[in-house]
Amino acid sequence: MSKIKICDRTLSCMDGYAPTRAQLIELITLLFHCDADVLELTPKMLSILGELPPFGSYVMRIDDPSEADDYPMIDQFVCKRLSDEARHVCAEISLNDVGDTNLLLRHQHDRMLRIAGLDDLLRSDTERSLDLLKGFLPKNTEFRPGNSLHCGVALAVEWLDGKCGNTIVTSFRGLDGGAPFEEVLIALRHIFRRHPQTEYGSLPRINEIICEITGMKTEPNKPVIGEGIFTVESGIHIGGILKHPKCYELYPPESVGRKRVFVYGKYSGRGSIRHKLVEMGIHPSEKELADITQNIKALAAEMNRPITEDELLEISGNAKNGGDQS
Repeated sequence: MSKIKICDRTLSCMDGYAPTRAQLIELITLLFHCDADVLELTPKMLSILGELPPFGSYVMRIDDPSEADDYPMIDQFVCKRLSDEARHVCAEISLNDVGDTNLLLRHQHDRMLRIAGLDDLLRSDTERSLDLLKGFLPKNTEFRPGNSLHCGVALAVEWLDGKCGNTIVTSFRGLDGGAPFEEVLIALRHIFRRHPQTEYGSLPRINEIICEITGMKTEPNKPVIGEGIFTVESGIHIGGILKHPKCYELYPPESVGRKRVFVYGKYSGRGSIRHKLVEMGIHPSEKELADITQNIKALAAEMNRPITEDELLEISGNAKNGGDQS
């Protein structure tokens, strides 16, 4: 397979907001640092930047191919439905029905093409549908997967596996209904071994910038960037992670800028509690460990939540003193 590329259009999703130049510069720097090959932007974002940072590759989203003449500093352009090879303008067409041969025929001779959508592709015979598309599409057609069914990452993988093209167009957190950059990034690493050694510790900071600009919060269970995705309570899960992390984690938390957090509650077992206590410098006897475990379960059930580290310290202190947590 040819080198897999990611074209990220997060900047193109910012026109409805008011980012500062400093925010955009940091965002651009971190997206390239996290292995984006190309960044798509709009004239509004360029006007805020003033000039582009002197690194990386860019594509400009325009409304008409003639506008390309206004941006001599940009080498590539994308325009809805219209292409202009002489000006390096790629046509982007929205397609959800692979049987829409009339639309495909209208663009059959475009040498620069981007397909957007295909949200329903997985509902059909995917391999057959992609083979049909390849009969109409130019080599290495770009793909901007739709994500209305939360299958954007799977669509990207199928597109690459079907050898329809080697460029996937994303947006961070799936802004504007696209395939989430951070999820595609991890999927391509583990399925196609794209940049397997790169650390993506900057992803949480990218997310912070997006939150600052848009005012939108990130759910704790959001794949890859959610603050709670490496928080584990269940005793058997913690036990498995302590023995072999890959039993429950596809990748180390540190590789995406997160830390593993163990919380303790009514499902926690002695082994995981002992691990935490030893980590805190406490070495309980078997009797003390049994009492601590029992009191943790009781308190967590009463509070209907995992206990805090301070509460764990209090419980272990009481056990050492021969009392209970109350």
